[in-house]
Amino acid sequence: MVMRGTFVLFVALSVSVGCSSDGATAVAPSPRGSWSLSTVAGAALPFVASSGGDFGLVELTGQKLVINDNTFTLVESYRQTVNGTTVTMADSLVGWAVVNAQTAHLTTSDGVDAMAELQGGRLLVNGGLPFVYERQ
Repeated sequence: MVMRGTFVLFVALSVSVGCSSDGATAVAPSPRGSWSLSTVAGAALPFVASSGGDFGLVELTGQKLVINDNTFTLVESYRQTVNGTTVTMADSLVGWAVVNAQTAHLTTSDGVDAMAELQGGRLLVNGGLPFVYERQ
């Protein structure tokens, strides 16, 4: 089984965020809000997080990131196949957020730090691999 937050921790969260306004009054961009993972390293989901070994084939099938003023929550979904048997799993990770105008500094309860930064209407998580999120 995939250990809690393993995939997210091994890429060491780092986030870039963007938003747009659809009304007459412009809203200042902010990393606050809900985001869904759209690509990892330029490829659409599912993303192969592990292949072979004790965990078999582990595919990241989705992620939702919610950033608030003081906290963040990351919910992940996986599909794992070992010896021909496939199971679907979910995991979550919570931590603290320090949000500024264009950035959010995220720290997990395990002490892993990441930076969130608005960029082109998207949320980019780059901790070795670029994770691109779209606002929900």
